Amino acid sequence: MPKQSGQYTRKLSCLLDRNLAFQPVILTVDQIREYELAFSRYDRNNDGTISLQELNQVLRSIGLKPSDAELYAMISAVDKDKDGVLSKSEFIKLMSRQHNPVVTQLDQVEAVFRSFDSDGNGYISQKELSSVLCQFEDISEEQVRDIAREITGDQAGGSNIDRGQFMKAFTKETAKENF
Repeated sequence: MPKQSGQYTRKLSCLLDRNLAFQPVILTVDQIREYELAFSRYDRNNDGTISLQELNQVLRSIGLKPSDAELYAMISAVDKDKDGVLSKSEFIKLMSRQHNPVVTQLDQVEAVFRSFDSDGNGYISQKELSSVLCQFEDISEEQVRDIAREITGDQAGGSNIDRGQFMKAFTKETAKENF
């Protein structure tokens, strides 16, 4: 297997080690009002949603500096209707999670899986994998197939990555052994 594919799976593993998903907490009425005001303030075009760019502004205003991949994963973790933007309730849910950064690794891996699985079918296709990896750097289709082979164990490289394979590949115990 080409050496470079391990390089990308290590990058993915590092992404999983960051806090991309948080456990929800119960909010006070004042906290909800604060988040509703923030939502209104950062919904610059008044369309009732917060885009990736608008979320970036929100998080930077509170001292966080997430990468585009982290922003995408954050939105994906709470974006129930899969429209790529945050409604007011989705925004409040995301912001409430900022108060409780304790999260299990499985929750993190699950959030990242959902961010890769853009069509929500429970599998990561090579097209979806390529789309996310291209955010890090240029990657060839052959490298994408190598990564898929590494995760699925399918040497033909044509298989989609299912949730179980992804979870197994990126939990710390397995990741330490394989990467």
